[in-house]
Amino acid sequence: MRSTSLAKTEIQKYTYQAVKEQPKERPAAGRRNRALNTYRALFLTVLFSCLTLVVIGTALVSVYASISNMEIQRGALLKKIEEEKQILQQRKVEFSKLSDPIRIKNLASKRLGMVEATEVVFIELNIKPKEKEEKPVLSKATQLYYTKSTIPSMR
Repeated sequence: MRSTSLAKTEIQKYTYQAVKEQPKERPAAGRRNRALNTYRALFLTVLFSCLTLVVIGTALVSVYASISNMEIQRGALLKKIEEEKQILQQRKVEFSKLSDPIRIKNLASKRLGMVEATEVVFIELNIKPKEKEEKPVLSKATQLYYTKSTIPSMR
């Protein structure tokens, strides 16, 4: 019996569980795996860094291009503003010539046959409250006076 129990213990030593629990004695393989893991980690770090730099570089180029485009638009707008200022200045000069009072007077007399006013109308307002009413009447036109007067010429 003893031989069968010894055989059973020997068989148990080589079962899956027993083999799994035994320490691995493969130091070279472990060092190799650690070295591979280190190289993989280094490779992934470098790859990630390069991808990050590419993304940042692309963003910077895009921003620079948009800034350049805005500067071109700004220059065009400044040029347009300067042209509009010149046009406005020309319009002011033209308006001052057209709104000259002497010119308007001459045009009115030549084209429309108008003459200077020689008569002025004055309206006299008497403000008297009526005796029976409590509220006073604010104004009442009573007389019109026509007088002859001359207006000094604008020459």
